[in-house]
Amino acid sequence: MKTGFIFPTGLIVELFYGAGEYIGREWLFGIENTQFVLGESCSGTTFFSLLIAYIAFRIKTHKTSIIWFLLAYPIALIANAMRVLSSIYAHNTLALLNGHEFSDHVHVITGAVAFLCSFLLVAYIIEKPNRRLQYGN
Repeated sequence: MKTGFIFPTGLIVELFYGAGEYIGREWLFGIENTQFVLGESCSGTTFFSLLIAYIAFRIKTHKTSIIWFLLAYPIALIANAMRVLSSIYAHNTLALLNGHEFSDHVHVITGAVAFLCSFLLVAYIIEKPNRRLQYGN
């Protein structure tokens, strides 16, 4: 099945690195003599759920447009692709620096940074018009 989060995220990663292969329900990338797997743990569904919950809260409090629900999916895909791309880059950089002992933590750290930055950017964009109306700027 080529819907959900993994397949489109893999397409974005393939645009940057190429040579991706979709087998079953996961992507395989051979980059600089290392194989990377984009599978269920890399799907970004937790970030998407958090984003939907935040948008629902802002709609409930009449602070934002319902259009943000439509934007949540592409935003989640882009944020997840940024996480995967930065994970691959960080892993390859650690390999060059002989930092193999940190490679297990790359997925979690890059995920936290990419998703936090993405979430804060979305929240800033949603909240910015409301500050203008509130303070008259």
